[in-house]
Amino acid sequence: MKPLRAGKLRHRVTIEEANPETVSADGQPLPQWVTLTERWASVEPIETSGREYLRAQAIQADVTHTVTLRYLVGVTPKNRVQHKGRMLEIQSVSDIEERGRMLVLFCKEKV
Repeated sequence: MKPLRAGKLRHRVTIEEANPETVSADGQPLPQWVTLTERWASVEPIETSGREYLRAQAIQADVTHTVTLRYLVGVTPKNRVQHKGRMLEIQSVSDIEERGRMLVLFCKEKV
């Protein structure tokens, strides 16, 4: 894969993680998300036809977007991405070429 050019990272995204310590008055866990970091990224919808869609299908059946960003330790499918008011649930994380330079997050848009 070619090196990631800074000009491709034109979207500001927020990576969030669930706060496990938040509980309701009756002791039930509450789904509260807190900001892990903000990063520049490339956010691309998966084409619904063609080769890119078939590649995504091989990874995860319901992937709707790919988010590419510079490498960040600790990003897992337990995190989510917020982009322009839209929530993208991370389905899979790939460290391209296993070099610790960039990540591709395969995401599903939550409606």
